[in-house]
Amino acid sequence: MKKFLVPVDFSGSAWSGARYAAGLAKATGAEITLLHVRTTIWPENALLAGDVATADLQVEQQLHDWQHKLHQATGTDVRTHHLVTLDSLPETLASAAQPFDLMVMGTNGAENYYQHLMGSQTYQVIEQSRCPVLIVPDGFVFRPIERITYAFDPRTNPIFLMEQLQRLVADLHVEITVLHIAREEPNEETEHKMDILRQAIDARQHHHLKLVFTHRYGRDVGWELHRYMSEQENNLLAMSWHERTLMERMFTDNIIEKISRTAGYPVFVFWR
Repeated sequence: MKKFLVPVDFSGSAWSGARYAAGLAKATGAEITLLHVRTTIWPENALLAGDVATADLQVEQQLHDWQHKLHQATGTDVRTHHLVTLDSLPETLASAAQPFDLMVMGTNGAENYYQHLMGSQTYQVIEQSRCPVLIVPDGFVFRPIERITYAFDPRTNPIFLMEQLQRLVADLHVEITVLHIAREEPNEETEHKMDILRQAIDARQHHHLKLVFTHRYGRDVGWELHRYMSEQENNLLAMSWHERTLMERMFTDNIIEKISRTAGYPVFVFWR
């Protein structure tokens, strides 16, 4: 059975993520675990402060309330876990997600100017985790997944990664559009390059997945992705992640970081 981890802080965006995770779990036969993390610099806090112990009991009660509501709404098996740690939240979530097939995070993007400058907490989790992460925007309601857009660029991700995406949709009947955003101006040479890329994608067809290649032109890749997703009836955007070198960080845009802050649709980020 597949296992999904759902971090919760009892906010509206966390509830959106939990509801989406429960719907996806029902569709794929998975179980979900609701995880609440409390970070502290004092490991003895629970012993020294009665109010902290009381707060932990309230957290346990809220977890059980969410567990009951999600199970009643979808029939999904739901487990709960409350964790107190000295580590940072992104580090803790990345470690906790290791035994799971998927981590589903409800998010409202960069919540303030500081996060916008330094990187949203959601992206920090993505950067540290090696478990696939599904980002669900606040207020988004689960719908059966029928169409997925996989944004692919062989220059930044030279390996055509499909294994984790295939595992996610193995129990679903979906069509996957492989989308490439070309920064070059449209001309005969770039059209020829797109034909070569189309042939390469066709040669990598999977038995249980239907892959359709398409491309667009645009200098701002993030903007073109947003525009494509808003124009098409796609349920989810998939993006593969790789370690970025210092030069890449200095001179190329981090598209996944931008998308994780601003997307109004679910985004699935995965690795090899």
